[in-house]
Amino acid sequence: MDSVRVVISFSTIIRFYCRQGRFQKVVDLLNEMEKTGCSPNIVTHTTVLCMCWLRLMKQTRAFMLFEAMIGKDIMPRYQTCCLLLDELKQKCMFYVADQVEDVMKRL
Repeated sequence: MDSVRVVISFSTIIRFYCRQGRFQKVVDLLNEMEKTGCSPNIVTHTTVLCMCWLRLMKQTRAFMLFEAMIGKDIMPRYQTCCLLLDELKQKCMFYVADQVEDVMKRL
């Protein structure tokens, strides 16, 4: 199976677990993707970030994923940054919000 299909398959399964709110299973699948040499793409990352922020309120983990995404040269979509920025400001996490704004300036 080619790498694009593998990423799509993983992303589909990850989306399912996100909708179920099974955070640890999502993390396990992300780690499995990495082990198999299959890098999560922008869709995979955005799905996980939305789950962390909106469903589980795991802001620290979401920001770590956000930083990892940038570290792998996967630039987030502008809408993803806006979602994170709104949540950070609502939670009075202004220092982290500034970091997200810095990323947005590069988009």
